[in-house]
Order: sequence, then structure tokens, then C-alpha cells
Amino acid sequence: MLFLAAHLIMEALRKRWVLFTDLDGTLLDAATYSFDAARPALAALRKAGIPVVPATSKTRAEMEPLMRALGLDGPCVVENGGAIVEADGAARALGPSASRILRAYALLKDRAGGALRGFHEMSDAELSAETRLSLVEASRARRREFDLPFSILGSAESLAPLLGREAEKLGMRLSRGGRYHHLHGPSDKGKALRAVMRRWRGRRAAAIGDSANDVPLLKAASVRFAVRTREGRHDPDLVRGVPRLRLIDRPGPEGWALAVEQLLELSSVASPRSSVKNRRMKDDRS
Repeated sequence: MLFLAAHLIMEALRKRWVLFTDLDGTLLDAATYSFDAARPALAALRKAGIPVVPATSKTRAEMEPLMRALGLDGPCVVENGGAIVEADGAARALGPSASRILRAYALLKDRAGGALRGFHEMSDAELSAETRLSLVEASRARRREFDLPFSILGSAESLAPLLGREAEKLGMRLSRGGRYHHLHGPSDKGKALRAVMRRWRGRRAAAIGDSANDVPLLKAASVRFAVRTREGRHDPDLVRGVPRLRLIDRPGPEGWALAVEQLLELSSVASPRSSVKNRRMKDDRS
């Protein structure tokens, strides 16, 4: 009886969490897009029965091969909360259509005196040169359905607050990612998290992010982690905007693995500390 009770308690603890995560700059390295340093932590989450749900600015086309590489079944949240993509590739839109977003972008670009440059205005080669994505990856990144990334050129960056207010008048939102601004509908990663969690009633959400467009995601979670950015600091918008934020002092997938350690410790599940630590020491020596 004692063994059965202990087993049931452990099973309940193992099923306590769902982990939502940003990708670029968080689970994926900001420069190389590698997640090697996070592999032991991903394996530990699978063993613990904790689902991992990417919540990203990436497109459905980008996520199909990436989900396979990460060993994740689905669902995932794409284009900053614009849609939830299921394991079979079907997308449930949470925001307006691409055509409506493009019309709003045209108005914002006019308001900015033309000083905006969206993904749809770039070639695959141009985006590849800016981001170090391959041409195939850049092509997938440009297949926007629910959100439009864009750059504000030169000194016009100071127009971002004004453009945000103009976007709200159009029923849209402006958010800032690690490299680009994003124009999207009223949905965001936080609303998408709440929609996904309806299928996992009784569990709690944890989230890991690194940049301003992760604020809604982190605020919607019960436990919130922020890894350092590629510049070696914590994003000030996260620090200011997210209460009870747990700051991780490493960037990218290495910081992600440390956040997972803390989550597993909170869950009273055996932590992969030794495997992650050994991997970190190996990386430090290389």
C-alpha cells in the first residue's frame, strides 16, 4: 500500500506541468539556431511526462521540420500567438487574416514615411543574409499567415511607440522580438497559452522566454523564467513587465536547460542536473 501511494503521488507530480517556450534566443541559440546544450533537458522533460509547447514568432512552415528535430509532437503556437498548430499540421487561427495584416502594415509604413521593411518586401536571399538562415529556411520564414515581422529603418526606430498606438487604432498590435518588430492581431502568446491549456486541465503552465514579445506568455504562466539575451543581459521589458520572474544567468539553450532544472526541482521530479552540468562543462572546455 505504501509503495502504491508513493507511486500515485509521483505520477501526480510528474503530470503537474506543461512547459511553454520561446525558440529563437531561448531554446535555440540566437546566432546558430542550435539546441545541443538543451538536449539533456529535453530528454528529462520527456521522461518526466511534461509536455513542451513552443510559442514562437516562427511560421507553420518553419515549425514542421523543427518540431521533428526537437522530438516534439505538438501542439505549438506560431507567429506570436496568431495560431495554434496541431500535431497533424492543422492550424487554428486566433487572429486576423494575412491580407488584413498587410493592409494595416501599408498604413503604418505610410505613417512612418516609408521607413519600414517587412518580410514580404525582402527576397529569400536578403533575409538569409540578415539572419544567417539558409535559403530554404528563409523561404519558410517568409510564409507568413498570421503575423508580419518588419524592420524600422535607421533613425526612424524612435517611431516605434507612435506606430504601436496607430496599430491599436487599426485593431492590431505591435510587439518587439529579439531582432524584428511584429505586427499581428489582438491575440498574443499569452492568450494562445490559455487556449492550449484548456486541454490540460489540472496542470499548471510554466514558460521560458528572452524578449519583449514573451511578456504575455510569461505573465500567463504560473512559473516564469527569463534567460539572458545574446547581448548578455536580461531584456528590460521582461524585468519590468513580468512579476515573480526567475532570472537565469545564461543565454539561449544553456540557460534554457538551467530553467528546466529549476522546474523539475519544483515538480519534485529527479532533476537532470548531472547530465546537464556535465554537458555544460564539456561545452565550456570546447
